[in-house]
Amino acid sequence: GSYKTSVGRLATTALLSSGGSVSKLVLQGSTAKVIINEQNPVFRFYFPKEEGNSFANEAEGLFYAFMREVESPNEFQCIKLTEKKKRRTFPDGISYSVMGFSAKTASRNIVNFEINEISNHVFEVVFPEPLEPGEYVFFYKNGLNNQFFSQQPFGFDFSIQ
Repeated sequence: GSYKTSVGRLATTALLSSGGSVSKLVLQGSTAKVIINEQNPVFRFYFPKEEGNSFANEAEGLFYAFMREVESPNEFQCIKLTEKKKRRTFPDGISYSVMGFSAKTASRNIVNFEINEISNHVFEVVFPEPLEPGEYVFFYKNGLNNQFFSQQPFGFDFSIQ
């Protein structure tokens, strides 16, 4: 059986240090809150399009404003994170630009996925290859150009055990 989860529950804040260098990004916690005991997970991305929602707090408002601008999971890349000293960071040798992630030495840390459109706003994401155990994050490719994301970078993180 495949593990299915909705990515809305997976959002975690990335702590971005000065300079905007992705090598300095640290995800909160030593592991993701969503732990999957399955190497072929299936994720559902839902992009709400309704306007005029009132939000409990500003961070949540920014998140929904951002998600309304996103059209598909193609705007994300899945990155296998480096785990060291109870911290989850982006791998050395990976760079983040307005085009998204690229890597000379860490290319195996950029994980390919396939997208099936369920409806206009709902997409299913599957992986062609089983995932190795470790920490992963779906991170927005065009974050440096997005006003909401650049204020509060975040990713949809998960652990494979």
